[in-house]
Amino acid sequence: LIPQAAIDHVEVLLDGAAAQYGTDAIAGVVNFILKKKSSGGSFSATGGRNYDRGGETYDFSYNMGLPLFDKGFVNVTLDKQYHNYTQQGGADARVTDTSVVGNPLLTSGSSGGVPVSVLQQMAGYPRINPINGDAQYNLTMATVNAGYDFSDNVQLYGFGTWGHRVGKAYENVRMPGQNIASPGSSQPCSATNPNGYATGSDTADGLSPSCTGTFALATPTGFAPAPGQPGAGLNSQGQIISSGNKGSYTSPGELLMYPFGFRPKEAIKEDDYQYNMGLKFNVMGWDIDTNVGYGKDIDNIYTLDSGNRSLFIDTHTSPTNFYDGTFTAAQFTGTIDASHQFNVGMASPLTVAIGAEAREDYYAITAGDAASRYKEGSQSFPGFQPTDAGKHTRKNYAVYLDLALAPIEALQLDIAGRA
Repeated sequence: LIPQAAIDHVEVLLDGAAAQYGTDAIAGVVNFILKKKSSGGSFSATGGRNYDRGGETYDFSYNMGLPLFDKGFVNVTLDKQYHNYTQQGGADARVTDTSVVGNPLLTSGSSGGVPVSVLQQMAGYPRINPINGDAQYNLTMATVNAGYDFSDNVQLYGFGTWGHRVGKAYENVRMPGQNIASPGSSQPCSATNPNGYATGSDTADGLSPSCTGTFALATPTGFAPAPGQPGAGLNSQGQIISSGNKGSYTSPGELLMYPFGFRPKEAIKEDDYQYNMGLKFNVMGWDIDTNVGYGKDIDNIYTLDSGNRSLFIDTHTSPTNFYDGTFTAAQFTGTIDASHQFNVGMASPLTVAIGAEAREDYYAITAGDAASRYKEGSQSFPGFQPTDAGKHTRKNYAVYLDLALAPIEALQLDIAGRA
């Protein structure tokens, strides 16, 4: 993650760029050159939003150059960006159009068994599905670029970047009619059916005498409490549900976690950093560059404002937010590159570049929490299973040779090999 304010210019190099940039550039390269100023600075701020439906955006960026003793520089860039959700979708036909299959009763008061009065209480009605809009992100970045000239032929350099990003994106809306539901007893509670639904008026403990048990009306109707909390096992009317057959949307046999549907989000918390350090020097006409670098990216994945249907059916409770697992990637690289130009009496000198590289890659997946991967998992994005989890590494070694020559002004010859 590199802030734009840290970039001095961009180079697009031809095939055979290994003469300048080493083994990774044999096939060409787009190179971002960082700023090297040792004085001065700049600050910029931008902001805006869509005329309608969100999209608030701002970006604050600061760049500063400092001297490093008498022959060096340190250039620092800080950047903060934010972009909010946008809602670009129109009215959803599932809640407005009587011709849509599944809405045959819309004009008479219900849609697919869901009362119109419920549909009209869905978030964003009638634009209930925000999946087509922009995601929300909050991004913080920092970059440091430094160098010091010990002499005309010896330079020490280093640079590093750090970034932290939190992003959230809406997934497809879940309708009330297809909402998470739990079967319960189809009969009212009694002395012989203590798990049935309550029918009496509230008493001191919130339940009729024959339905006391371990539950209490401490949870707002229509919401699933956390595991082990009072209220687990209540339906949308505050009635006890424990076991039995599933009822319809409006019958007492059903427990509704989201009575007005829900709009799950997929979210990421990302930390990304890398640093490089190298030494450039000249020996007998050969320009030599030695470099070591390390980078790592950690992506924690979440599902928010959702639920696990099977967990809710089986236990009468479900988290609304889930940790789905983590992707981790890291890379350690060490390189040495050398190049020399030989005058061969043609339009350009013969450039010879040689080098070697050693690299170790690391990749890992961490399993999600138990609720995120129970049966089908959390709605919109399930957690990674323990069978998906693992840590993997590999090591690579490479050497290369690149020869570049222009016999005449309009002809460039380049041959490169890598093993």
